[in-house]
Amino acid sequence: MRKGARPMRFQYTAAETGPLLRVLRENFELVRIVEPRQCAVCDDQGQPGAESCHQVWGKPERCENCLSMRVVQEKGYLNKLELLNDRAFSVYSKYIEIDGKPRALEMVNEVTSGIQFGEMNMRDVVNQIRRFNRQLITDFLTGVYNRQYLQEHFAATLESAPAGQEYCLAVMDLDHFKSINDRYGHPAGDAVLVQVARQWAQALETLKGAFVARYGGDEFVAVAPSIDYDAFCSLIRRVYEISARRCELPGGGWARFTVSVGCACRGEGCGSWEALFALADQRMYRRKQTGGDGVECADAPRAAKE
Repeated sequence: MRKGARPMRFQYTAAETGPLLRVLRENFELVRIVEPRQCAVCDDQGQPGAESCHQVWGKPERCENCLSMRVVQEKGYLNKLELLNDRAFSVYSKYIEIDGKPRALEMVNEVTSGIQFGEMNMRDVVNQIRRFNRQLITDFLTGVYNRQYLQEHFAATLESAPAGQEYCLAVMDLDHFKSINDRYGHPAGDAVLVQVARQWAQALETLKGAFVARYGGDEFVAVAPSIDYDAFCSLIRRVYEISARRCELPGGGWARFTVSVGCACRGEGCGSWEALFALADQRMYRRKQTGGDGVECADAPRAAKE
């Protein structure tokens, strides 16, 4: 912010938003208020309606790089390029409060004709933007989703899901991973991380809505919606049992490793992403404290190596 400049206003009453939107619509092709946790487009007073915010982009579900979710979480403002067919749009999203309720104010203009990328044609530009948007939510080493996607996309999806819909989560951590780096070098450690991520992602890819994300370091998170908890634990145990426990190293030879896994479900009273992750993480660490190399699914110890 420029020194001496007035801070941007973000608090409005429902009576004030109508005049504000009318002014903005004189300068933008699309102006709307969004409740990102519900993926809902609001009326001009900030009340969520039946229209989903992602419908305008021709998407069946929440955008992977949901800008407005980040804006509401960070209470700031951001912009991105969004695509529809071969057309490019600049999307500016700003955090606002309407009568104390958090919302995102989105302003959109088409910028297709204004983009110049040297010798690239529009289709090349579109593909470049798509790759860039994908990179924002992908872990560069392993190729699975990153922590940003996990915390923004899954947290919002969980909070807006119907009360009876189950969500299950597993936290996976390599046992004694530092010893692999110390003994074989960091390239070897990277190879192990890539192998673990790919094995678990491939094992879950047939389960609708399921995904794997790298939370950080040697820790991964697997998420699965609309699945019974016992069925999820059985699946995780099965993946654990069939997954390789050794990795071929870049310079030759093999490194052996094990993983500890903790599982939890929304039905255990975990109404938020933070509570669900904390319970699974607690069980994963309990598995480590009892020797590691197994799966913990409940308060009573239940290991995969029984």
